Amino acid sequence: MIGYESALAFWRRSRVEDPALTRELLGQLYPDDVLATLDAEALAADTSLRPLELPNSPFERIHHAALALGLREPVDIVVGKDSARRRSSSARCHVWSGPVSDGLLVGVEPGVYICSPELIVAQLAFELGLYKTISLAMELCGSYSLLVNGACEYSVPSLTSHSRISSVLRLSDPFRGIDVAKQAALYSIDGSASPRETVLAVMLSLPRRLGGWGCGKPLLNAEIMLSAAAARECSRSSLRADLLFDEADLDVEY
Repeated sequence: MIGYESALAFWRRSRVEDPALTRELLGQLYPDDVLATLDAEALAADTSLRPLELPNSPFERIHHAALALGLREPVDIVVGKDSARRRSSSARCHVWSGPVSDGLLVGVEPGVYICSPELIVAQLAFELGLYKTISLAMELCGSYSLLVNGACEYSVPSLTSHSRISSVLRLSDPFRGIDVAKQAALYSIDGSASPRETVLAVMLSLPRRLGGWGCGKPLLNAEIMLSAAAARECSRSSLRADLLFDEADLDVEY
């Protein structure tokens, strides 16, 4: 099972290079309505991969998967206990005590699974800390993708939502970084179209005790329908607001 940074690199690349395949893979995950109504017992029971252990002589297979999926080695591999770790230049093993339900994994090669975007946020939260985890969550919930070469691609499919991330964390047993992940899910916002929009939205919306301005969450890239007169003036029927504070009738443009 591939997780952590390698899974993140996979999803970032996939949503840019093959949006149709990305949507197909996301279709393997729990639908929103199912995820929202699952309980912890059902989530724990819905797994066919425990115990999380590597098969005998796995490293040639890992190398092949890295080539097929365009991943850099060492590949981040998820195992269920410390004794299941293996040392190799092609793999970096992580002990993961969080959920590994079938509906949170996608099959990309025979016997090779990638962790869902929701699991990636959970897995990286401890290492990233709160603010970078919020940024990561908003990237995955938004329509841009940061690539390993530092470039940013825009108008790509969203991979998840803050409600999906929250649902997974609500059902999870404790793991290292779960409090950070839950806080990041609470403060993340769907619909960001760029890294700068994310920074501005986080700065304005975070409570003051966390360094923000405490303005509450805006709607990102919300459509504003125009009146007939305004539509004639603008030659369009609607406008899109970067950050819309709906209750205040305020649009903040980046």
